[in-house]
Amino acid sequence: MPTLETKIGPELFDRLNRSPRTLLVRAVLLLSEPARLSNRSHRPSHAERLENLKRMRSQAERALPAIDAILEQQGGRRVGDINTLGAITIETTADGIRQLAEAPEVKAVLEDQAVFQLG
Repeated sequence: MPTLETKIGPELFDRLNRSPRTLLVRAVLLLSEPARLSNRSHRPSHAERLENLKRMRSQAERALPAIDAILEQQGGRRVGDINTLGAITIETTADGIRQLAEAPEVKAVLEDQAVFQLG
């Protein structure tokens, strides 16, 4: 069974442990299991890929009531909508991040970081 330490990325986990409990943190919650690939030697068809994306999004949407309840309790909010891969960006307190990581609906918590193009 996943633990708090295994659901939160290591850098974010360390930062949460050094930060005030009321610090606002922006994070990405993974709300669905990744698509399971069969032991086939060929690439999944377009229809199979679409079905996997639909399943991941549906699983993520079913998690929203529990996520929203925790966010409301902790004074947090959703920053965006569910993306194609069943993830959502949120902002909440450090305590809220810990509570979200304990929720069975949340598969992983990653710190929301800027992405820059090299070159």
